[in-house]
Amino acid sequence: MAVVKQRIPLWIATPITVAVATPFATRLGTWGLPVWISFIVWAEYFVLGANMDALKTIGYGFLYGCLMTGFWLASSVALTSAMTFDIAFIITNFIWIGIIVYSFKNPSIGKAVLPIFNGVSMTLAVYFTGALPPVEVGSYAATFVAAFWTLVAGYFGAFLGWFNVTITFPQTVEE
Repeated sequence: MAVVKQRIPLWIATPITVAVATPFATRLGTWGLPVWISFIVWAEYFVLGANMDALKTIGYGFLYGCLMTGFWLASSVALTSAMTFDIAFIITNFIWIGIIVYSFKNPSIGKAVLPIFNGVSMTLAVYFTGALPPVEVGSYAATFVAAFWTLVAGYFGAFLGWFNVTITFPQTVEE
């Protein structure tokens, strides 16, 4: 029976991967990535099977979640001339979250629920905590800067997951 064996154990490969990720948070000054996003998506990679299909699912699911949240936030900002942001956010929630959940009827979208909702929640976290890169943009553009910055950190996390498995130098052996 063929089994996959790691030449370098995961307990050694994982701290190496953390060491690779850390400078992206600590050495880039105000452009430091919110690597908590990266670490969550790294774990998501393992939850989804730690393979190329997982990368594909994260690739389109996380993008979809971030992008839809950018539109949700922008539509909330658009309504602030008529009401407070929190009320606009609650109202537009019914539109955007409704669209997202309805789209799960599509089988390929439906299998990406975890990356989609991680994209949604993490984009909201980046936006509401102000964990944005130091760019001067208007209130509408800031919603998409948050989505883009979340996407960059999330895709870095998917890379970290792939890297973590790759540096174990797995090999298939007969037992």
